[in-house]
Amino acid sequence: VKESRKIEKHNMRTATPVVALTAYVLKEEVEKSLEAGCNHHLSKPVSKDTLIKTISTFTSPIVIKIDEDLIDLIPDYISKRHGEVHLLKEALEKSEFDKIRELAHKLRGSAGSYGFDQLSEIGRIIEENCKEENIAIIRQAIGQYELYLKRLKIS
Repeated sequence: VKESRKIEKHNMRTATPVVALTAYVLKEEVEKSLEAGCNHHLSKPVSKDTLIKTISTFTSPIVIKIDEDLIDLIPDYISKRHGEVHLLKEALEKSEFDKIRELAHKLRGSAGSYGFDQLSEIGRIIEENCKEENIAIIRQAIGQYELYLKRLKIS
């Protein structure tokens, strides 16, 4: 997975979702999967429902109904969020946790205001993990952020 992530990064491509499926359940093993570049970790045995739900998390479009009063603001807002993903990745490479925390804090507040509750939650996860400098969780959340924007459909 690490080599694939290097190639994606070099070619400036969105990361392909990767789900680790192992028999390991310990926190350390989950962190190893995330540090290797996986987006998610499942431990065996996995039920069919859990597997389908996990796959749909990474493949189904996210459809958001926006209040008519805000609809004209959304394209610019989403465009800025795409740029923010890039800033977060750069800051993570440089271990600039204060910058990451600040960006995540702003995302947490603004996303909720526009009705993007899942983005707000991603912002919360990133912000909270900056305190402990948990690179694996921050990287995973940034990947979820990027994937969310890619799958987003506004109605």
